[in-house]
Amino acid sequence: MSSTLYSSWSAAGRFQLLCALVLFVSMAAVLYQPYLLWLPRGIHEWAQADRLAIALSFYDYGFDFWHPRTFSLESTDGITGVEFPLVSYVAALLGGVFGRTAISPIFRLLTISSTVMGCWYLFRCVFDYTRQFIVALLPGAFLLASPTFVYYSGNYLADPVSASLAIIGLYYVQRFYYQEREFRDILMGLGLLSVATLLKLSAGLYLIGVLLLLWLAVIVQKQFTRRERLMLLVASILSSGALVGYTLYSRYLNNAYHSVLFLAVPRPIIGSGNRSYIWSRIREVWWPEYLSWLAADVLKAAVLTLLWYVVSRSRWRQHRIALVFLALLLVGGRAFYELMGQQFIDHDYYAIAPYAPLAALLVASAAILLGQRPERCLVIGLSTVVVAGLLIVGAGRNRQRMREPYGDFSNYYMYHWMVDGAKVLANAQVPASAQVLVLGEPASNLALVYLDRRGITWQTDVVTVPENEIVDRMKTHQLSYLVMSEAHWQQFKPSHSELVQRTSTTMHTPNFIMLQLLDKEQGK
Repeated sequence: MSSTLYSSWSAAGRFQLLCALVLFVSMAAVLYQPYLLWLPRGIHEWAQADRLAIALSFYDYGFDFWHPRTFSLESTDGITGVEFPLVSYVAALLGGVFGRTAISPIFRLLTISSTVMGCWYLFRCVFDYTRQFIVALLPGAFLLASPTFVYYSGNYLADPVSASLAIIGLYYVQRFYYQEREFRDILMGLGLLSVATLLKLSAGLYLIGVLLLLWLAVIVQKQFTRRERLMLLVASILSSGALVGYTLYSRYLNNAYHSVLFLAVPRPIIGSGNRSYIWSRIREVWWPEYLSWLAADVLKAAVLTLLWYVVSRSRWRQHRIALVFLALLLVGGRAFYELMGQQFIDHDYYAIAPYAPLAALLVASAAILLGQRPERCLVIGLSTVVVAGLLIVGAGRNRQRMREPYGDFSNYYMYHWMVDGAKVLANAQVPASAQVLVLGEPASNLALVYLDRRGITWQTDVVTVPENEIVDRMKTHQLSYLVMSEAHWQQFKPSHSELVQRTSTTMHTPNFIMLQLLDKEQGK
């Protein structure tokens, strides 16, 4: 048997693989090229800034992987526990080659590349069984018609990277079961699923599901040779050990360096009232962001197709492995929702890692059935219309999301006054090592990333905040400058005239002001 299924395909099959990859790369260029050089902005810009700050800090502090830092000095030296920061670290390493200013677009390109590969492996999953090019594009096009998935695939969060790695890992697992029976596919799948789970623990339901499936096969069905069982045991121990070990280490960092930046505790649903509110938020606010209208219809059609196939044709026994795995995923997905339900109120990206791979694989499974139908011309025609529709709708929804205003979401964007802040500070010869207090801003790293300075953001009432507290905070954290938006400055100035007299104005632009305490004040 050949080493991989890919190598056994005809030249025509390999050409179609290449064409699919080119198509997804081209689609990524259409979706993301206009925004590649942006700093974090838009929905959950604060979370994007936190991750970019980690990458920039890796570069600034000697690529110390085991002490992730952000720009926020609320924790000791900015060190914080965070889910495995592999993508941030790779972006920083590549920044060492292409320069620090390239880290942000490189970071975006890494997440974009992971999505391209996830879509390509979905194509392969269908194409392996059908050899139908257009049909095999369906699940990837479905993913690209998810506004939430597409949006975060173009920025800095690890959720879409984790989801894509989970999809690729599951491809290798299914290839073992349904195609080549090469045990190395199991090891490859487990390795990819482990990395996906390190990046986002919520992707762990796929890793746990696969491990349970494999060990059920060992215990109940006595599958695998002794050597394969030993390798499975070693892989299971290494995978679970890495996950438990890094999770404990991340908690150690948070405790040792007094960081509360990244959520490290469950946020379960509490009571029927809370459950009803969460579900109403999902249904009314986030569901149109999870799936465009066409993608939602495609998912419904896929589920109905699979139910019809299994029930009407009595294929329970033939597909018992897939059905057991699906049952495990459904149980795991419900458990995650119960455990972290309150996060779904305001965080659309929490649905990506646990649920996007499942939805895409359901569409892929239905596409396989569709591609095996004898009505070839009808299948190709229908698939062409649906794929084109998904890509067009997906691109349109992404443009809407990247423009302003965007519904009620853009009312909460905070980045506007910060744009070009680092350039303004550089022109004013403010030292790169200067540390700042940004007044009136809730996001821990957003303003600091735009200003490209370490420091603290302080969400407080700029009118009533006591002047001595401002001075004390600046002295405690060795902050040299006080920064605030022009809107906050207009509120701050009339009620803090005494403090204003004790400062010098370093710069005052139409967007923000930077003040420096006089030397005698800094020495007090």
